[in-house]
Amino acid sequence: MGAAALVLEVLCGGKPLRSFSFAAADVFILGRSGECHCSLPDDPYLSASHFLIEIAPPRCFLRDLGSRNGTFVNGARCGSRRPDETAEEAAKRAETVELKDGDSVLAGTAEVRVHLSPPEPPEPPPPARPTPGSRRIGEYELAGELGRGSMGLVYLARRPEDGKPAALKVMSVMDSHLSRKQRECFQREVESTKSLRHPNVVAFYGSGCSGDDLWFAMEYCDGGSLSALMKRCGGRLPLEQAAPLMLQVLSGLEYAHQLNIVHRDLKPDNILLVRRAGGFDAKISDFGLAKNFLQAGLSGISTPDSGGGTLGFMPKEQLLNFMYAKPASDVFSVGATFYTLLTGSYVYDFEGGDPFRAVLEGRTVALSRRGPGLPERLAAVLDQAVAVEPERRFPSAAEMRRALAEALT
Repeated sequence: MGAAALVLEVLCGGKPLRSFSFAAADVFILGRSGECHCSLPDDPYLSASHFLIEIAPPRCFLRDLGSRNGTFVNGARCGSRRPDETAEEAAKRAETVELKDGDSVLAGTAEVRVHLSPPEPPEPPPPARPTPGSRRIGEYELAGELGRGSMGLVYLARRPEDGKPAALKVMSVMDSHLSRKQRECFQREVESTKSLRHPNVVAFYGSGCSGDDLWFAMEYCDGGSLSALMKRCGGRLPLEQAAPLMLQVLSGLEYAHQLNIVHRDLKPDNILLVRRAGGFDAKISDFGLAKNFLQAGLSGISTPDSGGGTLGFMPKEQLLNFMYAKPASDVFSVGATFYTLLTGSYVYDFEGGDPFRAVLEGRTVALSRRGPGLPERLAAVLDQAVAVEPERRFPSAAEMRRALAEALT
């Protein structure tokens, strides 16, 4: 970790209290609760979780979490609860504010002063992303666009060594250019995942830079994503179709955990499918990318209007500590993915409220309430997987796979 890109200086009653330094993507929460990164339990004007700052160096964003008395940036109110509102309703309505160097954030009797270091100067970008007349990125020949999402485009490409199909992700980043250090960090960390070889893990081929974007090449999966299959099937899958896919995903995750590799961002979008006679085989995609983007300081957990998204599959401890990466966290995310696969709903209670608060407060819904027709033994396995406290979950994917296999017999 390099020098701090952001320092948050906390003052209470005008007197310096504590400083928090950040060199990579992270989250900072201030409030009365003991779980907040800056806990001020004796301030009667603060809410339990008052505001959240998402850090994605060299940028950071503030969001009021439905506080009763409001959050103020340079004297301007950016969120608070109306008399007729719940905290969740107010948090959902709150404006997301990008903070700048020198800004002052007021909440209760606390003041947070923002000190942002200038970003490293960017290196001259390599050749830009393909234009309509261009057919290559790096050494990969493009055969067409497969899809697009919040972070960029996915192309069907041909591997240079044998002409076999590959999927090429071109991922946009927040900033106009990447520094040399950020490029090198990303490529070094991503390359370390090339050794993963398992029938239920998408093979990774290589990575590089193109203009202001990062690209990486991986095994092409002709069945699309689990998320897309769910949409085609009305939002969820019947148990008989979902069961083999769940066991396959756990087999791939068990393999990674045996190598001490944690995914950090399991969700339906990151489980890809390969067509076979009578159905699909499942493969976990994007191993290491969430961790590597964080280490490079390239992204955070959300964009201002992300809704549930990744948060719908994120365990509470990972939101409180961005760099937290344990197998039990993957167990939660894969359990939340299976929950959504079978019910069409997030495991958290996001109805009418703010997703950040739902995760922070651990407001999960038992599977039996969303899928009343599902077997009790299956519900018990998934409820254990998505327990709010990590110690109550299965400690690894291997133990969860064995328990799920027994529940499905």
